[in-house]
Amino acid sequence: MTIEITTIQQTSALQITRAGDETRELRSRLQSAQQDSEELRRRLKDVDGLHDKLSDYENKMSFLTKEIERLNIVLKAKVDEVANLQKAHHDLAE
Repeated sequence: MTIEITTIQQTSALQITRAGDETRELRSRLQSAQQDSEELRRRLKDVDGLHDKLSDYENKMSFLTKEIERLNIVLKAKVDEVANLQKAHHDLAE
């Protein structure tokens, strides 16, 4: 009977040791996963910031494109006006 008790105790001790090893391994994996998760959160925050900047730049580019178009129309009108004035001046000089 003592051999059975000793065997049970040894088996229990071995199982406890294995469980402790598995617990340490799982804790290590969990810590690594938590660190990875934090790094991904930081990177996502950075990407969100870049997305906001990109959106802002796109809006500014759109505004500037429209402003360039408007100024080109104004410039063409002024060029046409100068050409008409030059023609009128030339016609008066004749």
